Amino acid sequence: MHAVRTDSGVAPLVEAFVSVQGEGCLIGRPTFFVRTAGCPLRCTYCDTTESYRAPRTFGLRALDGETLRTFENPCHVDEFVSAIDAMPDLLRSVEWVSLTGGEPTLWTDFALGLATRMRSRGLRMHLETASDDVGRLRPLLPVFDSVAMDYKLEGTLDRAPNDLQSQHVACLDAALRADLRVHVKVVLTDAVVDRVWHTMLDRLRSFGRDFVLILQPVTPTPNEQRRLPTVRLLAMLKSALDAGFDARVLPQIHPLLGFA
Repeated sequence: MHAVRTDSGVAPLVEAFVSVQGEGCLIGRPTFFVRTAGCPLRCTYCDTTESYRAPRTFGLRALDGETLRTFENPCHVDEFVSAIDAMPDLLRSVEWVSLTGGEPTLWTDFALGLATRMRSRGLRMHLETASDDVGRLRPLLPVFDSVAMDYKLEGTLDRAPNDLQSQHVACLDAALRADLRVHVKVVLTDAVVDRVWHTMLDRLRSFGRDFVLILQPVTPTPNEQRRLPTVRLLAMLKSALDAGFDARVLPQIHPLLGFA
């Protein structure tokens, strides 16, 4: 497992912007996204490869795409929140803040500071994580309202630790014990074989309907061009429903709409 970083409230960020949530159970909601840099995994379908390394500077953008301020990396959470407070119109119509990546659990102090401050301002916090290390995730759970965790399937990874699936299960257990709104997103590509799919269902079966299982057919990217055939998607959905899961098929909508 990856150790928790002592980051003293700083994190390398890629971007921060207001847009529309494009996937998962909060799909369609106006959301303020804060994207951290750095990720220990390499997924074949990754649509944010720019998050692997932090830029020298990053921008804070309004809903209309206007860049309101530029920050240098790494950014301290106090500086970041102070800038947001100085722009009262920025989040006026937003209820949710999504901390995403990259992998935001790499930056524990920044995540804790951001979530605590945003919730004190009446906003709700949503964490998007690869759920690759329960030790990094667990300290963050008390300050988030919702968590979207990935379950990465064999065939969709170019780089991952050997115990990744066990970490996924441990992260789900920890999140449910923290009494959060939880959904598990599984990106489905044509490379996922039936054995791998049914092994995942068996691993998660004991959690029953305590979480929402999101089946997300892959959005083609430069490194993953193959779409999942509809007949296979429907067969996977049927098997998840037959196994008793609260399963839903939800594609990414932001590429279809041209949103960031």
